[in-house]
Amino acid sequence: MAWLKRFVNWFTKISTGTLIICTIAMKISGLETCPTDTLWQILLLGAITTVITMFVLPDREYALREGIVRYSVHFVLLSAVVLTLGASFGWYLPSFSGCAVMVLYVALVYAFTYFTNYLSCKKSADEINKALERRRKGK
Repeated sequence: MAWLKRFVNWFTKISTGTLIICTIAMKISGLETCPTDTLWQILLLGAITTVITMFVLPDREYALREGIVRYSVHFVLLSAVVLTLGASFGWYLPSFSGCAVMVLYVALVYAFTYFTNYLSCKKSADEINKALERRRKGK
């Protein structure tokens, strides 16, 4: 059950970040409407990248060196998946500049996802600390 909860948590954050970036990119490129296929593509991309996240970044503490390696591999894998699927979905033209922009979008979604994850972890930690403080005062 914890695995499913973690999956839904990551999937929601990744898909939301991807939707936000796609919306901004479409607006910048002058698209007035979003093709309905794009919404399914975002969900598929979110599911695939969530599975990668679950395997490459298991829910545990890492030593600094291991964390750097894991996050680097994670970013490269996500970029490769987004570039591959994005090209097949027709989200960009497979050129150097097209790939560079897509990797920038991956970085933006990555930052969004980890920022929202940091906020939710901080909130949980604060709640636990408050509960411990109440319990300590109650003794």
